Amino acid sequence: MVADKFGLLLEDLGKALRIKLSPDKNSACVIRFKNGIQVQIEMESQGDHIILCADLGTITPGRFRENIFREALKANGLPIPSQGIFAYSKKNESLVLFDRLPLEDLSGIKLADFITKLVQKGDLWKSSIARGEVPSFMGTEFTFGKKASASGMFGM
Repeated sequence: MVADKFGLLLEDLGKALRIKLSPDKNSACVIRFKNGIQVQIEMESQGDHIILCADLGTITPGRFRENIFREALKANGLPIPSQGIFAYSKKNESLVLFDRLPLEDLSGIKLADFITKLVQKGDLWKSSIARGEVPSFMGTEFTFGKKASASGMFGM
């Protein structure tokens, strides 16, 4: 029954996104977007939440990674709606953006709207990291374009 709910939700999501979606053999679904972001969707083991995850890429150890993590933690502290929580995947040594949505009252259209926002946020961070830039928290929003070497009070 839980798998049926998930399959029906994916079918509804597919209609909203105008693509065909169905669960794979692992009861998950990966959507690949044109900007390179891939979102994996799966049902939580209890069957009452959907888990979404996007891998934003490997970040090598060092000062740059520390700066990225600091800003990601700031982003995680922003008020709802946050469109995803940043985490570190030790297995892949990469920054991931994930979230957990209650299945109750979740429709394909609501899920499509959430995924669109998650992908936009992920794309901003992924492209910033690829350019060697650290997203910077300013007031109530993030700015992108700050070079990693220009952090700190005196550019240190």
